[in-house]
Parts: sequence; C-alpha cells; structure tokens
Amino acid sequence: MANPRQRRKARSGRRGAKPTAPALRRLHNKQNKAPLMKGPKALQDSWDKNKTVLQNYEALGLLSQIPLVSKGSKGKGAAGEEELPESLVSGYGQIIRDAEGNVIDIILPEEPQEEEDDEDKEIPKVEAKTAIAKKLEVISAATNKPVIRHTSNNERDWLISMVQAYGDDTEAMAKDIKRNVWQRTKGEINRMLKKAGGVSKLKAELASRGDAMEQ
Repeated sequence: MANPRQRRKARSGRRGAKPTAPALRRLHNKQNKAPLMKGPKALQDSWDKNKTVLQNYEALGLLSQIPLVSKGSKGKGAAGEEELPESLVSGYGQIIRDAEGNVIDIILPEEPQEEEDDEDKEIPKVEAKTAIAKKLEVISAATNKPVIRHTSNNERDWLISMVQAYGDDTEAMAKDIKRNVWQRTKGEINRMLKKAGGVSKLKAELASRGDAMEQ
C-alpha cells in the first residue's frame, strides 16, 4: 500500500507532465474553432466566417444609416488649446491653474441647443437593401407576436375570493391582511384582475361555481 508521500509524488508528476501531441492538437482546434452562428437559417447561410461582425453587417445590409463616430482623444487641439474633457457636462466647468496654483482660466461647456422631444420626432424607417435583410424582415414579422399571459389556477381562485368579498374595491383587497398574504398593492391587484379578464368575468365564474355546487 502506497504511503501519502508516494501519492503526492504521483499526483505532482501527472500535473507537471507535458501534454501529448494529440492533446495539443485538440486544444489548438478548440481555441481556433469559430463560434456557432445562432440565428435564422437564412442568416447562417449568408454569414462569412472569414469576416468580422461589422464587415458581415455591412455586406448583408444590416447596419443603420447612423455613422459610427469614435470619440476624440484628450489632449491639445490643433491650435494648442486644451479640449474639453468628456466628463465636462452642462452646469460644470474646468478650472485651469498655473504652476503656482493660481487660477488663470475657467472653461465652461457650450450650452446644448434645444432639441425637440423624442415623442414628436418621426423615426425614419430604414428600408431593406439586400435580399437577406428582406428575408429577415419577413421572418421577424411572422414570428414577432405578443406573448399571451395566463392566470394560474391558484391565482384565479384567490382573485375570485377577493371579488366575492369586496367586488371591484381593489383598495379594500390590498388592505385585507388576512387574505392578501402576499401584500399585493392596489396597482398589482388591478393588473392581476385585468390579466384574468376583469371583475365581471370573475363574477360570472363565481356564479357558475355557485350553480354547480347547488346542483
């Protein structure tokens, strides 16, 4: 039976051993393997693995009309003047001091021009220019459907008991500490009732349950 020192030697030897050629080849292939493209089949067939993401987007016509602008670097401008730092926002300034600490200048940011509200602006629609972009728009229009949320049976029974006790008074439902064990607020109860079909629908279910119990 091997003693603990021999076991440690065996483990350290395995850890320090150099990987074999097949292991290195597998590791190299795993590192250089391109990630799988997740998306519609039309996009996978048109994707060029030898191009970057930006190059593929440009070739497939998936880029918006807004140009990509890179931020300028901090430092001296063309005329030798100091550029405003990116962190300088409206209402703040930058104090310039000399070597002795005396204030020699104060730089203030330019006041931004008043722009129209985002709600008033009309966002122009970018028309599809390539065949793959048109295919993706068709796929998106066919699959982009609203998700229908359903009320669970336990939640529906709880809402029916609340409607039976208080009718449509959601404020009283929220204040009932015995039935409202989850401490639902008035707004949350209103949303739950709307998702369940409304108070009238729950009252109809309550009446149908009463008729079934009498029979």
